[in-house]
Amino acid sequence: MSETPAILGGPKAVQHDLPVWPAVTEEIIDAVVAALRGGKMSETRDEGYNAQLEEAFREYHGCEYAIAVNSGTAALDAALFAAGVEPGDEVITAPLCPGYVITPILHLNAIPVFADVDPRTGCIAPDEIEKHVTKSTKAVMVVHLAGHPADMDPIMAVAAQHGMKVIEDCAHSQGSLYKGRKAGVLGHISAFSLQSVKNMPCGEGGIILTGDREMYERATLLAHHPARLKQCLEMEEYRRYCDTGLGWNYRMHLLSAAIGVVQMKSFDEAMALRRKNADRINEAAETLPGLRATYVAPDCVHTYYQQMLTCDAAELAGLPLDGFLAALRAEGVPCSRIGPPVHEFGILQDRRFYGKGCPWTCPHAQGERSYTDLTFPNIDRLRASGFVIGSAGGFVTDDTCLIGEVIEALHKIAAHADAIREARAGGTPVST
Repeated sequence: MSETPAILGGPKAVQHDLPVWPAVTEEIIDAVVAALRGGKMSETRDEGYNAQLEEAFREYHGCEYAIAVNSGTAALDAALFAAGVEPGDEVITAPLCPGYVITPILHLNAIPVFADVDPRTGCIAPDEIEKHVTKSTKAVMVVHLAGHPADMDPIMAVAAQHGMKVIEDCAHSQGSLYKGRKAGVLGHISAFSLQSVKNMPCGEGGIILTGDREMYERATLLAHHPARLKQCLEMEEYRRYCDTGLGWNYRMHLLSAAIGVVQMKSFDEAMALRRKNADRINEAAETLPGLRATYVAPDCVHTYYQQMLTCDAAELAGLPLDGFLAALRAEGVPCSRIGPPVHEFGILQDRRFYGKGCPWTCPHAQGERSYTDLTFPNIDRLRASGFVIGSAGGFVTDDTCLIGEVIEALHKIAAHADAIREARAGGTPVST
């Protein structure tokens, strides 16, 4: 293959097809057909495919209670309600997260509060949480970003000190390990997304896990149909609402659950393949000037929902990150910068949601809170040099040639960084 980078006119490095995610197998198709032939279009009770998927999740994670719902956002809504979050309460999270993390906080008329991150992982930094605790703080929402678990032991210690609940957002991290324990059983309650690009895709869906009976009953009360509530709720405080629940109607469709039951069978195999390929790319990155591999803490197992690498312009002949990414895309490698922090989004800058200023002007809120002048040095540091490589679902493929081509693309750009920088600076036409 030519050593000339594609952005300077050479052939692109990636010639093989990128992996398709999720893979729709014959077994999945058969499961959906079987579910339809079963004669039901909906499951309102604790039975059928929903019950099978919940049991598979409980067994896999070693957790006592699981609830299948129709999205990861629904799972977060229920988890926050289960944690006792009420109007005017504050929930601490990190702003380096998808927008769906903060909207469930607003759904309960509660207030997002942001703490800085560990600059190596993008996960909320335990020592930053303490700075933002007030008498209104009810919970901490931990996002295990991109498949790397947050440092949970000190987070749980801070939460215990202040009487806060810890909610794990595991949308990126199903299958990740922290000190030998799976993400999702490290806090008080957790929420998973099973949407089509997630680690275990079912099309649409979510799962709530908890080991706490009262939190399970509260989450069920918000998320499910009265038929299930009458089956599952035991505490008199909540059974008296069995006839209505909260009516949010979040139960998972049985076809998504049927797909999930199949996906659980091959889940560990898929994650192992993704890690194997990510490890190859990491090993190559460490040998190249200006590149750094994905950071993985010694006591953690990453699932690489997204593979974050680091680019050092000073070691790449001054080639800036945007130039590096343009060259990488020209080689056929999907990549992007790390997205902006969520506090910059309009919904928080304008502080308008349901109207009339709520939740920020709710009578139960304590004082004013603005998001316009927030600064997070660690996030700035991470976004200045970090980038994400790969397409939706990561590199779940046994095509070793493709991974070799991705590595070749990195080699070509690193070797010709000075020429790429000069061409871009001098206005020389380059491919994009």
